[in-house]
Amino acid sequence: MSNTVTKTFTTAEIVNIVGFLNHIIETKAIDELSVKFKWAIRKSMKDLVEVDSKFKEFREEYINELRTKYFMDDEKSEPTTLIEKDENGNDVEVEGRKVKSEYLEEYNKELNDINEKLHEILTEDNDVAISVIDIDAEIDKLPDDTKFTFEDLEMLSVFDKGDA
Repeated sequence: MSNTVTKTFTTAEIVNIVGFLNHIIETKAIDELSVKFKWAIRKSMKDLVEVDSKFKEFREEYINELRTKYFMDDEKSEPTTLIEKDENGNDVEVEGRKVKSEYLEEYNKELNDINEKLHEILTEDNDVAISVIDIDAEIDKLPDDTKFTFEDLEMLSVFDKGDA
Protein backbone atom coordinates (compact mmCIF):
# COMPACT_ATOMS: atom_id res chain seq x y z
CA MET A 1 0.00 0.00 0.00
CA SER A 2 1.19 3.55 -0.57
CA ASN A 3 2.00 5.97 2.22
CA THR A 4 0.89 9.58 2.26
CA VAL A 5 3.36 12.32 3.09
CA THR A 6 3.29 16.09 2.93
CA LYS A 7 5.58 17.58 0.32
CA THR A 8 6.22 21.21 -0.48
CA PHE A 9 6.06 22.45 -4.07
CA THR A 10 5.85 25.89 -5.59
CA THR A 11 2.65 26.71 -7.41
CA ALA A 12 4.62 26.64 -10.70
CA GLU A 13 5.81 23.09 -9.95
CA ILE A 14 2.25 22.01 -9.17
CA VAL A 15 0.91 23.55 -12.39
CA ASN A 16 3.56 21.57 -14.30
CA ILE A 17 2.84 18.34 -12.40
CA VAL A 18 -0.92 18.60 -12.98
CA GLY A 19 -0.38 19.40 -16.67
CA PHE A 20 1.90 16.39 -17.00
CA LEU A 21 -0.51 14.06 -15.17
CA ASN A 22 -3.41 15.25 -17.32
CA HIS A 23 -1.27 14.61 -20.42
CA ILE A 24 -0.43 11.02 -19.47
CA ILE A 25 -4.07 10.38 -18.64
CA GLU A 26 -5.29 11.83 -21.97
CA THR A 27 -2.68 9.97 -24.03
CA LYS A 28 -3.33 6.72 -22.14
CA ALA A 29 0.36 6.45 -21.22
CA ILE A 30 -0.85 6.03 -17.64
CA ASP A 31 -2.10 2.58 -18.67
CA GLU A 32 1.51 1.35 -18.53
CA LEU A 33 1.67 2.08 -14.81
CA SER A 34 0.69 -0.41 -12.14
CA VAL A 35 -2.62 -0.15 -10.33
CA LYS A 36 -0.66 0.81 -7.20
CA PHE A 37 1.00 3.72 -9.03
CA LYS A 38 -2.29 4.85 -10.60
CA TRP A 39 -3.93 4.75 -7.18
CA ALA A 40 -1.13 6.87 -5.69
CA ILE A 41 -1.61 9.41 -8.48
CA ARG A 42 -5.37 9.46 -8.03
CA LYS A 43 -5.12 9.95 -4.26
CA SER A 44 -2.63 12.78 -4.76
CA MET A 45 -4.56 14.63 -7.45
CA LYS A 46 -7.05 16.30 -5.08
CA ASP A 47 -4.55 18.63 -3.39
CA LEU A 48 -2.55 19.17 -6.59
CA VAL A 49 -5.62 20.06 -8.66
CA GLU A 50 -6.89 22.39 -5.94
CA VAL A 51 -3.71 24.51 -6.09
CA ASP A 52 -3.62 24.35 -9.90
CA SER A 53 -7.27 25.40 -10.18
CA LYS A 54 -6.85 28.29 -7.74
CA PHE A 55 -3.92 29.63 -9.73
CA LYS A 56 -5.77 29.35 -13.03
CA GLU A 57 -8.84 31.00 -11.48
CA PHE A 58 -6.73 33.95 -10.22
CA ARG A 59 -5.01 34.27 -13.59
CA GLU A 60 -8.34 34.31 -15.47
CA GLU A 61 -9.78 36.84 -13.04
CA TYR A 62 -6.83 39.22 -13.51
CA ILE A 63 -6.85 38.82 -17.29
CA ASN A 64 -10.62 39.34 -17.52
CA GLU A 65 -10.44 42.49 -15.39
CA LEU A 66 -7.72 43.90 -17.64
CA ARG A 67 -9.58 42.84 -20.80
CA THR A 68 -12.82 44.40 -19.58
CA LYS A 69 -11.12 47.64 -18.57
CA TYR A 70 -9.16 48.14 -21.79
CA PHE A 71 -10.69 46.16 -24.64
CA MET A 72 -14.47 45.99 -24.19
CA ASP A 73 -15.38 49.50 -25.34
CA ASP A 74 -14.18 52.40 -27.46
CA GLU A 75 -13.02 54.57 -24.56
CA LYS A 76 -9.59 52.95 -24.09
CA SER A 77 -9.23 50.84 -27.21
CA GLU A 78 -9.91 51.00 -30.92
CA PRO A 79 -10.60 48.49 -33.66
CA THR A 80 -7.64 47.18 -35.63
CA THR A 81 -6.78 44.41 -38.06
CA LEU A 82 -4.48 41.67 -36.80
CA ILE A 83 -2.56 39.09 -38.82
CA GLU A 84 -2.85 35.56 -37.44
CA LYS A 85 -2.05 32.10 -38.78
CA ASP A 86 -4.88 29.77 -39.75
CA GLU A 87 -4.81 26.00 -39.22
CA ASN A 88 -2.75 25.62 -42.43
CA GLY A 89 -0.15 28.18 -41.35
CA ASN A 90 -1.36 30.87 -43.74
CA ASP A 91 -1.62 34.52 -42.72
CA VAL A 92 -5.19 35.70 -42.31
CA GLU A 93 -6.56 39.08 -41.29
CA VAL A 94 -8.84 39.13 -38.25
CA GLU A 95 -10.57 41.98 -36.52
CA GLY A 96 -9.24 42.89 -33.10
CA ARG A 97 -8.70 45.79 -30.76
CA LYS A 98 -5.66 47.69 -29.55
CA VAL A 99 -5.17 50.00 -26.62
CA LYS A 100 -5.24 53.67 -27.58
CA SER A 101 -1.84 55.34 -27.31
CA GLU A 102 -2.97 57.70 -24.53
CA TYR A 103 -3.79 54.67 -22.33
CA LEU A 104 -0.85 52.48 -23.29
CA GLU A 105 1.41 53.46 -20.38
CA GLU A 106 -1.42 52.88 -17.87
CA TYR A 107 -2.25 49.54 -19.50
CA ASN A 108 1.40 48.40 -19.48
CA LYS A 109 1.75 49.33 -15.79
CA GLU A 110 -1.36 47.33 -14.89
CA LEU A 111 -0.17 44.42 -17.03
CA ASN A 112 3.22 44.47 -15.27
CA ASP A 113 1.47 44.58 -11.87
CA ILE A 114 -0.58 41.54 -12.84
CA ASN A 115 2.51 39.69 -14.06
CA GLU A 116 4.27 40.46 -10.76
CA LYS A 117 1.28 39.20 -8.77
CA LEU A 118 1.09 36.01 -10.85
CA HIS A 119 4.85 35.52 -10.39
CA GLU A 120 4.38 35.85 -6.62
CA ILE A 121 1.65 33.22 -6.70
CA LEU A 122 3.76 30.90 -8.88
CA THR A 123 6.68 31.07 -6.46
CA GLU A 124 4.58 30.49 -3.32
CA ASP A 125 5.19 27.24 -1.48
CA ASN A 126 2.28 24.84 -1.06
CA ASP A 127 2.15 21.82 1.22
CA VAL A 128 0.27 18.98 -0.45
CA ALA A 129 -0.50 15.41 0.51
CA ILE A 130 1.24 13.00 -1.86
CA SER A 131 0.86 9.23 -1.88
CA VAL A 132 4.37 7.88 -2.27
CA ILE A 133 5.60 4.59 -3.68
CA ASP A 134 8.90 2.90 -4.51
CA ILE A 135 9.47 4.52 -7.90
CA ASP A 136 12.45 2.30 -8.74
CA ALA A 137 10.34 -0.84 -8.30
CA GLU A 138 7.62 0.70 -10.46
CA ILE A 139 10.08 1.67 -13.20
CA ASP A 140 11.38 -1.90 -13.23
CA LYS A 141 7.85 -3.06 -14.11
CA LEU A 142 7.62 -0.84 -17.21
CA PRO A 143 8.06 -2.52 -20.60
CA ASP A 144 11.31 -1.88 -22.48
CA ASP A 145 9.38 -0.05 -25.18
CA THR A 146 7.63 2.22 -22.67
CA LYS A 147 5.98 5.43 -23.82
CA PHE A 148 7.66 7.24 -20.93
CA THR A 149 10.80 9.25 -21.56
CA PHE A 150 13.45 9.94 -18.93
CA GLU A 151 11.89 13.39 -18.49
CA ASP A 152 8.52 11.75 -17.85
CA LEU A 153 10.05 9.46 -15.24
CA GLU A 154 11.63 12.49 -13.61
CA MET A 155 8.17 14.08 -13.35
CA LEU A 156 6.76 10.87 -11.87
CA SER A 157 9.52 10.89 -9.25
CA VAL A 158 7.44 13.34 -7.19
CA PHE A 159 5.68 10.18 -6.00
CA ASP A 160 8.96 8.52 -4.90
CA LYS A 161 9.00 7.56 -1.24
CA GLY A 162 12.79 7.92 -1.36
CA ASP A 163 12.33 11.69 -1.77
CA ALA A 164 9.82 11.92 1.08
